[in-house]
Amino acid sequence: MQKNIENEESRLTGSLIGNGQIDNFCKDCLERRRKWYWIIVGIAIIVLLLLIILSIHKII
Repeated sequence: MQKNIENEESRLTGSLIGNGQIDNFCKDCLERRRKWYWIIVGIAIIVLLLLIILSIHKII
């Protein structure tokens, strides 16, 4: 799955270099990746907090 995405990105990047649109394309990719990164980090933090709260309740 990841390999397919990388191949698709490299193909798109290759076709955009000729048009001079490479800068905008890369900025869009970085913005999207950053958004997904923060969503995943947020979910991980929430899960960790829930686990900590549940373990404290079991101790008490």
